[in-house]
Amino acid sequence: MPRDGLFRRPDAPSDSVCDLAAGERLLLWSYRSWLEGLVAKQPKRHEQVWSGLSRELGTEPARRLLGALSRLIYRCVREAQGEIAYNPNCCRRVGPDEYRLLALIAAAGRQEAAVARDQARRLLRGGPGEDLLSPAAEIATVLSEAGYDLPRRPADERSEAILRAVEALPLLDRSRPN
Repeated sequence: MPRDGLFRRPDAPSDSVCDLAAGERLLLWSYRSWLEGLVAKQPKRHEQVWSGLSRELGTEPARRLLGALSRLIYRCVREAQGEIAYNPNCCRRVGPDEYRLLALIAAAGRQEAAVARDQARRLLRGGPGEDLLSPAAEIATVLSEAGYDLPRRPADERSEAILRAVEALPLLDRSRPN
């Protein structure tokens, strides 16, 4: 038992990058690096993602994955009804929005349209998520063809409540600086 007396429920969303499957780690690294390059206006980050993916997947699958990832990110930026948060690559924690992204792509890859739409809606804070389904399915297909299957991620209300609680933690007490 952990020293703080708390224990992790087996169906709770993972908050550690180490707990993710290999395909999820590759996807998360690509997503974070691509966003870091966009935000910091550093094309070198995009070159690093391209080099890493083409080395890992091959040239054509890397091109397909990056094209779909770029479309997905653009559509998230365009359609979100609030900010979509992500962690830097050095962070070992999976943020709530990153978890939703992984769940969206896994569901789209399994052709679970209702679950994928629900995850897209949650990721976009209620924005229209239909535009995310096609690039998410393409990402899942490329990863699956390369031998990286994405595990099913829970989308039930208990898991969503845990994600909402994690999002609220930094906002609980604004009377003191963080």
